[in-house]
Amino acid sequence: MTAELDVRRHDEGCVRVVTLAGAMAWRDSTSVIGAVAEALSSGGRSVVCDARHLEIGSDALVTAFPTALRQAGGWPSSSLRLLVEAGSGVADQMLMGRTARYLPVHTDLEEAFDRAAAERRVDAHRLVLPAEVSSPAHARKAVELMWPASAAGCEEAVLVAGELASNAVRHTERPFTLDLVTTARHSLVAVTDATRGEPVVGEPTPSQPAGRGLRLVAGLCLDWGVRWTYPHGKTVWAAMPRPAVFPQVRRAL
Repeated sequence: MTAELDVRRHDEGCVRVVTLAGAMAWRDSTSVIGAVAEALSSGGRSVVCDARHLEIGSDALVTAFPTALRQAGGWPSSSLRLLVEAGSGVADQMLMGRTARYLPVHTDLEEAFDRAAAERRVDAHRLVLPAEVSSPAHARKAVELMWPASAAGCEEAVLVAGELASNAVRHTERPFTLDLVTTARHSLVAVTDATRGEPVVGEPTPSQPAGRGLRLVAGLCLDWGVRWTYPHGKTVWAAMPRPAVFPQVRRAL
């Protein structure tokens, strides 16, 4: 007989661990979402959800983890990683259900904890912008105010924010968010909008005025990528070198 779901929480340094063991049925989804969301809201800690001893009875239950991340404010202001047993049914369900598009799924314990510790939030600022032609300029100004003017990387971060905001304005008619998050190892500039169309680095000809934005972003940042947000939308992010200290955002924002 399969054991009922057991949910436990403990801290490993700056990482909060939520361990799930036993069978996870539909009736357990609310408690799992609540436990993970609560852990994510605990003072900027990164969270690893250890699901190596979890049995999921329905494919639909894999949405519990992206839902918990959304309830806690979403990535990158909140960081959630899943740890699953390689080759297990749960790992297969996570991949088939595209859970890895919403948050990282690991099969290696050391890697999961190392990445989580690196993503520990030190500081975070969020700005909601309308889908208007003036918004990229507001995004650039916001990052300029949030980034220490004397610190390296300010100019690059301002340009990246403007390009990501321009893409959002071009492809959505709804408000979008700009996040600037300082983590333990780097800074993230991220734009979240309500569409699922993913940007692609183009190869424009000299006569084409558009299509160079992502090439610029890729050249200025350490890394970049796309994550889905649940139940719809996406976050396009760029990792930048981390300045030592971020000032408080001015109230003008």
